[in-house]
Amino acid sequence: MTAKNKNAAPNPLDMVDYNLSGLPYFQILIGSSILFVLGFFLYFPFVKKFEQGIHAALENVPGCKISYGSLNLEFFLPKVIISNVNVPSYCFKTSNDLYFEKINLNFTGMSFSPIGLSTSLATQIEKDKIKSYQSIGLGRQVFKIEDQSISFNTISKLVSLPLTIDGDLIIGALAQFQNNQVDEALIRIKSKNLMIPAQTVLILGIPELAIGNVSLKAELMNPTQVKLEELIIGDERSPIRANFRGMIYPVQGHIPSSRIDLKGELAISEELMADEKFALLKMFLSQFSQKDGFYQIKLGGTIGQPRTSSL
Repeated sequence: MTAKNKNAAPNPLDMVDYNLSGLPYFQILIGSSILFVLGFFLYFPFVKKFEQGIHAALENVPGCKISYGSLNLEFFLPKVIISNVNVPSYCFKTSNDLYFEKINLNFTGMSFSPIGLSTSLATQIEKDKIKSYQSIGLGRQVFKIEDQSISFNTISKLVSLPLTIDGDLIIGALAQFQNNQVDEALIRIKSKNLMIPAQTVLILGIPELAIGNVSLKAELMNPTQVKLEELIIGDERSPIRANFRGMIYPVQGHIPSSRIDLKGELAISEELMADEKFALLKMFLSQFSQKDGFYQIKLGGTIGQPRTSSL
């Protein structure tokens, strides 16, 4: 054992006073009690007002009265859980109401662009799990979907489609809202398994069409201009192939009146063109010039009443 050096510097840890007797117990007790009482009385009015706000927001969607069963707030990993949400069929002009067993709204922290709250919303329609992200600031909101896979079975519940389509879409979108109106947006949609089952549309019998690949890229440049960067349908193995791009000029509140200015090309397989059911289609396509087996087509007019001409 070595002797202690009397001249050695004192150890700083030996100088620490671990005695708690000097702490102001009374002040801490009073302060904690005040904070608890304040938290108790502030919490419940906030929850009540929050529930009333969500209820009013769902009740006052223009032309669409949404109902729900219950609303719960969880303050651990803060979230709002809305159960048994029913969206009437007239909201989307579909044949059936849209039902969500549960919608989770999670508060994920602060947003710096815009400055405000950052949230995520998660739900499920049929077998498709859907998640989106929102940043909410004063007068400005940002909405984002990151490559969500959605089946056409789900899409048919949201949008009334003119024909039956099978397969899945992978959707990515980024939109910015200013004063509750979208002013910029990007959207990317693709599919690798799009299929049109055999069916009759109006009086035309359509055979099964295995389209396969589809890709759409579009940008909302401002509320009245959409740039369609590409709309590619099919590949070398598909019975129908198309590639279009151009501009769309949306009319808010009445999409069928939106003006279109698109240019592109269309190819139909020899097998389909030889089918007597497509005799009228063959006659219609004969007005367009061809290049490398593709009909060169210009689309004008409106979405509701398109006009075609040859390039």
